Amino acid sequence: MHYTRKKTFRQKLTDYFSSLSSGKTVSILSLLLITSVLPVTVFLTRQLLETKQTAYAAANSSPSVYYGAYVTNDYWNFSGVSSFEADAGKPLAIVMDYQGWGVTDGSQNFTPSWMNQVHAHGSIPLVTWEPWLYSAGINQPAYQLQRIYNGTFDAYITKWAQDAKAWGYPFFLRFAHEMNGNWYPWSEQVNGNQPGDYVMAWRHIHDIFTANGATNVSWVWSPNIEYSYTTPLVEEYPGD
Repeated sequence: MHYTRKKTFRQKLTDYFSSLSSGKTVSILSLLLITSVLPVTVFLTRQLLETKQTAYAAANSSPSVYYGAYVTNDYWNFSGVSSFEADAGKPLAIVMDYQGWGVTDGSQNFTPSWMNQVHAHGSIPLVTWEPWLYSAGINQPAYQLQRIYNGTFDAYITKWAQDAKAWGYPFFLRFAHEMNGNWYPWSEQVNGNQPGDYVMAWRHIHDIFTANGATNVSWVWSPNIEYSYTTPLVEEYPGD
């Protein structure tokens, strides 16, 4: 698959929002998330999902902004989500959860039970997909980026993509967020990773999903804010 890159990240954002106002679509969704240390992570996006399936109630109203949240400790029931919605005075268009690759209890796989709960709630799922073992810190050679694009995880990624396609409804997939920092093993600054590895890993995964027809996935590129020590965002944008 051919990817293109804009001259600067600022130009990329300008072109992206211009494409939304003109009704055009892009192949990779650039969704910028506002993160905090509070139990709830709230995020906004101007992207509207296009899908041939029945749209969610949130999409039916054609909002200019999707309002969403991650509510901790609320995986198997939506009491926390419902409480948050009551406090906020509006329903959540997007509900997010985290999924790590490194666990072995089954939760590393595509999880239709949770996705169905979000769908039944009238929201769109957003899965933050993390290539690591949560308890092992940032130095995890097993999850170096080059191992992703060299094919070590292809069987896992392919099965996940196939299950996502089979589920059928539109959702967001936020792969390896805050990649420009130095606090996750998928950062190019740690864990033996090299410049360019993140983009290659992203594109490899995206190509697998495309090859398996998982077109119901909208891709979320989610850097952290820039600091003096973070990797420049333009170097880690995977392209359209």
